[in-house]
Amino acid sequence: MIEYCVLKSDEDLIHLSLTKRDVFRALVGVMGMVGMSTVVQGSAPPFARASGESSFKAAVSDSDFKQLRKDVKALMEKDANLGPTLVRLAWHSSGTYDKMTQTGGSSGGTIRFKEELAHGGNAGLDKMVLALEPIKERNPKISYADMYAYAGKVAIEEMGGPTMEFKYGRVDEMDPSKVTPDGRLPDADKGDRAGPKTTQGLRDVFYRMGFDDQEIVALSGAHALGRCHADASGYVGPWSSTPLLFNNSYYGLLKGLKWTENTKTKKFQYEDPSGQLMMLPSDIVLLEDENFKKYVDVYAKDQKKFFADFKNAFEKLELLGTSGLKTLKE
Repeated sequence: MIEYCVLKSDEDLIHLSLTKRDVFRALVGVMGMVGMSTVVQGSAPPFARASGESSFKAAVSDSDFKQLRKDVKALMEKDANLGPTLVRLAWHSSGTYDKMTQTGGSSGGTIRFKEELAHGGNAGLDKMVLALEPIKERNPKISYADMYAYAGKVAIEEMGGPTMEFKYGRVDEMDPSKVTPDGRLPDADKGDRAGPKTTQGLRDVFYRMGFDDQEIVALSGAHALGRCHADASGYVGPWSSTPLLFNNSYYGLLKGLKWTENTKTKKFQYEDPSGQLMMLPSDIVLLEDENFKKYVDVYAKDQKKFFADFKNAFEKLELLGTSGLKTLKE
């Protein structure tokens, strides 16, 4: 605190001089702290730095998501193949949740950190995270966590899927130490192809998040979208002949075609008689397990039922690990 005094003697002058010197030292100290703050902030991942400024900005509102939707649609119009990848990013951002420890989930946007992008199940998603960075810059009030989740919802709707409810207000984590351990996402093959280990592995992952068998099969229907790439997952090819259209074709193809080993690929996978489509071991287990198969049968016949169940399961997925969110009114 600066001390005010009336100069009555040389002693008072000395006292004032010391006070000014103290003030100068204090200012130097403050400047040093600012410099140190810059260094610490600069050492954070580049995506985290941008998000760290959000606490000084106005609160996000419903209207902010109108522009975000436009930006996501424009991105998909520029490259339609990004639609399925946006869904995968939203899925993997949420699918790390553990209901026992209440860690992981979509709440912190941690998939933007290189530590989480390095997880085996996230191979190739670094490109999607980078592609969304200009959109984040144009929508600074929206957190990364909300952006990833919302972009997935928009992608599904724009590709013909059900209209889904969205809740926002996720707060980005700023520390990579919040990244959950690798291994929380589903494995396509536990080493026994479509055997009991792969079947149990699928249930273990989804049960850990709080899903049941019906929800596992419903969420698996997203495999109607996109394709596998050798330089990412190691698997190759699309699940369906309409990889940019969200529908129930995955189930009809799964149960309606004969699936045999593809001997031309490095990793074990299945192919249809034409050799154009593929299924993973974790897809085939949905046919081999009776409790899974009964839902495959239902969804193959009834797209309306599939859409309704997928909507509920995907909304639940994107809320894992969150609390206190606000429902978006679009």
